[in-house]
Amino acid sequence: MGTWYSPFNLNKVFSDKLESYGYKKIKNNNLVKSDTLIFYTTPDRIIIDLDFDIADDDISNLILKGYEEVKRFNNKYIFSEFHFSQLDLNQLDDYFKNGVSFFKKSITNNLNKGIALICKELLFKTPEILGIYKDLELVNNLIINEPDLNYIERVRKSININETVKYLVNLKINYYELETKFYNEINNLNKKNSSLNETISDKEDINQKQKKHFENQIADLVSSSKKDFDDFYNISNSKIEELKNKLSLKTEKESELDKEVAELKNSLCIKSNKEKELDLEIDLLKNNNKDLKNKLDAKDRDYKSAVDLIKIQDQLSSKSAHLIKRSLKNKYL
Repeated sequence: MGTWYSPFNLNKVFSDKLESYGYKKIKNNNLVKSDTLIFYTTPDRIIIDLDFDIADDDISNLILKGYEEVKRFNNKYIFSEFHFSQLDLNQLDDYFKNGVSFFKKSITNNLNKGIALICKELLFKTPEILGIYKDLELVNNLIINEPDLNYIERVRKSININETVKYLVNLKINYYELETKFYNEINNLNKKNSSLNETISDKEDINQKQKKHFENQIADLVSSSKKDFDDFYNISNSKIEELKNKLSLKTEKESELDKEVAELKNSLCIKSNKEKELDLEIDLLKNNNKDLKNKLDAKDRDYKSAVDLIKIQDQLSSKSAHLIKRSLKNKYL
C-alpha cells in the first residue's frame, strides 16, 4: 500500500479516490518517504475545503506555509490535485511503472464565482502565495504539459459580486441552518436528559424499595443464621464435652494400661534375669558333668587297665602253675 500527504485539507471525494487506489493518508510530515505522493491544490480550493473558522491573515499564512512545505520536500512525486484527479487506476499504474504521462489537460475552467473575490483579496494581501503556487506548477512542468501560470486571470474572470453575495448569504443561511439544527439537537438532548432524569428518579425509587426489601431479607437471613449458629454452637459444645469425657476415660484406661505394661516389663525383666541365672547354672552343670565324665572315663580306663593286669596275672599264674607242675612231673618221673 502506498502513502500520500498534503498540508491542506483536500476534499473528501479526492481523498476517497486515493484510498480506493490503495494509498493511505499520512498525517505527520515526518513520516513522508521518497515514494510518498505529495499534493497541493489551488488557493480557492484550499479556502472552500477549510473545515474550521479562521481569520483572513491566518488563511493567508496557512496557504503560504503549506506551499512552502510542499516545495521543501523536493519530491519527484509532487502533484496538483487537479491534474492527478484526471487519472484512472490503469493510467496511474502506467505512469508509475512505465513513465507514461497523461497530464496533458490544462486548467481552463473558471473558479467558483462566489469565492473568486475573496481569493483575489487574499492574493492581493499576500502576493507570495501566487508566486510559490506558480513555482510548484513549474516544478511539475516535467510531467505537466501546461502549468497553471494564468491563475490570477482565472480569478479575475470569475469575480462576480452578486455571486459573492449569494455565496456569503448561503454561508449565512447554512450557518443559521446549522445553528437551528444545533439548538434543535440541544433541545432534543435536553428532553432526552429530562426523560432520562425521570427514568433515573423512577429507578432510584425502585432501587430504594429493592434496597429496603433486600435489607429486610438480609436481616431475616442474619437472624435465621444466628439462630442456626447458636443451635449448632450448643450442639457442638455438648459433643465437645462428651468427647472430653470419653477422652478422660480413655486417658485413665491408657494410664492403667501403661501401669500393666510397666509391670509386664518388670516381670519380663525378672524372668530374663532368672533365665540368665538358669543359663549360668546349666552351664555350670554342663561343666561339672563334663568333669565327672572325664573322671569316669579316667576310672574306666583305670578299671580296664586293672582288668588287663588281672588277666595278665591270671595268665602268668596259670603258666607258672603249669611250669611248676611240669617241673614237678619232670622231677619225680
